[in-house]
Amino acid sequence: MKLYIDSESIKAEALLEIDGVAICFHTAEEAMKFAEFALACAEGMKRHGDGWDHEHFAGGEAPDITINRLYAENF
Repeated sequence: MKLYIDSESIKAEALLEIDGVAICFHTAEEAMKFAEFALACAEGMKRHGDGWDHEHFAGGEAPDITINRLYAENF
């Protein structure tokens, strides 16, 4: 696993790798919604193999979390 930052406030040519991230929720229901999203991504990766690339938690609206397949070129 690797973590990257993608922000409009940081003008970079590529995603910047980071050491850690905090995901904060107001309620247990929000945390469950994210857990279900992560599980659905894992199932999609397993089902579609290399054909699965990424999914957006918030549909691409900010703030958003994207789960991506990690490709060798990301190293």
